[in-house]
Amino acid sequence: MLKLTKPQLLAVLAALVLIVLILLLPRKASISPTTVVNGNEMSFSFEKFYNDAYTQLSENNKRVIDNLKESITHENTDSLRSLLNDSLANIWKAFNWPTIAAYYFEQSASIRNNEKSWFKAGDAYFAAFRFVNENKEYTLDKAIYCYQKILEIDSANLSAKTSIGVCFIEGASYLGKAPMEGVLMLQQVLDKDPKNINALFNLGYFAIQSAQYEKALERFKTILQIDSTYAEAYIYMADAYLSLADTSATISALKNYRAFVTDETIKEQIENYITELTEHKH
Repeated sequence: MLKLTKPQLLAVLAALVLIVLILLLPRKASISPTTVVNGNEMSFSFEKFYNDAYTQLSENNKRVIDNLKESITHENTDSLRSLLNDSLANIWKAFNWPTIAAYYFEQSASIRNNEKSWFKAGDAYFAAFRFVNENKEYTLDKAIYCYQKILEIDSANLSAKTSIGVCFIEGASYLGKAPMEGVLMLQQVLDKDPKNINALFNLGYFAIQSAQYEKALERFKTILQIDSTYAEAYIYMADAYLSLADTSATISALKNYRAFVTDETIKEQIENYITELTEHKH
């Protein structure tokens, strides 16, 4: 059997990490939310984006949406209006339109105005930013807006600060900011809470992106000292170890990750990759 070279192995592992991230994520129909005039792309219009998405629904699904929206307009109780907006969000999520789902989670959060609801909206917008190719500036700005609403409620909320830091790093090119601004925010979170797993994980992830593999391993090992069941740490440790040409440690990390996997598709990918690595050693 043909053995893979190290660059090929890295490519396979990158694909495996992507599979882990993508398999359970919503997919969106192909549609452009912008208008092009004389070769220039105009600013994003959510109304147009929504209308274009709505026209693609079946008549039955349109009726479901219309009935819920009508109920919201006639409902005076905040708790019920927020629940109806949540229902619309979950329906649009099921229809594979995450940006519109995030919009309705935001409407619900604006009614409830509590940290949990703003987190749900911010996370929904950020998921759309990460995994939908269009209107990235819009979804990123909205994610940051929602996380900042949490800080208006509790200025010491480290989870919100971590989320904003991640937005600044991943969205640096869209925000016109240096990624280091986000890294510093995450480090400030760790200064206040050295065991903050969310900040540690993201700093480890970004260390891999900048080829600081030893630093990344340090972050992920710290996470596992805090929580030995934090499975995602193992898959990124495998990435870092392989980049350092430590095949044995890569295999060990993958086996540790495999122990937590229940999805058969992912488990099969891991088994195949461990086989490739084992053959590559000899």
